[in-house]
Amino acid sequence: MDLKVVESLQQDVGYGRIRVDAVARDALGLSPGSAVLIEGSGGKKTVAIVFRSHPGDDGKGIIHIDNLTRKNAGVEVFDIVKVSKANAPMITKLTLKPAVSQPIAFGEGVEALCRRGLLLSRYIHVGDIIVVPNIALFGNQLPFEVVSIENAAGVQFGMIGEETELSIVDVSGDSPKTEGAGEKYSYTGVDALPSALAVAACASSMAYHARMEDAD
Repeated sequence: MDLKVVESLQQDVGYGRIRVDAVARDALGLSPGSAVLIEGSGGKKTVAIVFRSHPGDDGKGIIHIDNLTRKNAGVEVFDIVKVSKANAPMITKLTLKPAVSQPIAFGEGVEALCRRGLLLSRYIHVGDIIVVPNIALFGNQLPFEVVSIENAAGVQFGMIGEETELSIVDVSGDSPKTEGAGEKYSYTGVDALPSALAVAACASSMAYHARMEDAD
C-alpha cells in the first residue's frame, strides 16, 4: 500500500514507531504491535512497529513517521512510501556500532546497558540508525548503526527479544573487549567520566519504559 509520509507525534521520536489509521491497518492486515516494512522510492527499507493513529486520520492515506525512521527509509515528509506487513522473526544475534566518526571504545557492560535501555520487542533492519536511551555522547543521544542481524529466516530484519545475543563494535572495528582500540571510558557514573569524550548512562530503563505507550 502506498501512503504519504507526515510528521510523527513527539512521543514517538526515536522509538521505531509508525502510526496508521484503521483503514490502512485493515487493508494491510495489521494490528497495534504488528511489524511493517517501509520502502522509500529509492528502494531503501526499514521496519517499524504499528501504533494507532488519531481517528481524524481515517481515510487520508497518511503514515506518521519520525525523522530517524524516515532517514532509515530514505524519505522525507510528504514523500510516498510502500508499506507492507512484515513477518519479523526473532533476532538470534545482533551487532551494533556507534554511528559517529570519533574513536570510541566501550568497556565491560555496554551490552547490558543497551539491552536495558532499548532493545526488547523492537523491530530493526540491517543498516538502520537507532538511538539507545541509556547512552549519550557530549550530552546528546549516541546513534548506533545496525551492522548485522542473524535469525532463523535469514532475512535482514527482525525483532529483538530476551534471547537476542547482542554485541557492540567499537568505531575502530574492534570488539568492545579488544585492547588498543582507543582509550576506554566509563559510562556507569557521571563522576567517572572524562571531559574529553563523555559516553555515559543518561536514562534508566524504567524511565524509558514509562514513556512507552501501550500498543494495545
